Amino acid sequence: MLFYAYDLENYIATRDFYSGYEHFVPGRIVRSQEELLTVIQEGDYDQEKVDRFCRENFDIRDGKASERIAGFIRTRLGA
Repeated sequence: MLFYAYDLENYIATRDFYSGYEHFVPGRIVRSQEELLTVIQEGDYDQEKVDRFCRENFDIRDGKASERIAGFIRTRLGA
């Protein structure tokens, strides 16, 4: 997962975030097109940051989310 934040400093100066963007986003932050291309070519996505975000923010990671949503919808529709 990549975050193309070419205007991050400007956004922080004018609007900001509730929490530190650079520490919160679940992936590598790139700030230029050249950096974006390099990261894609090298496959350097900082997977550990993605994994940590998932562990900290999602209690259930069993691969059955779609099945649960479909069941919820069927229940609501009376099927």
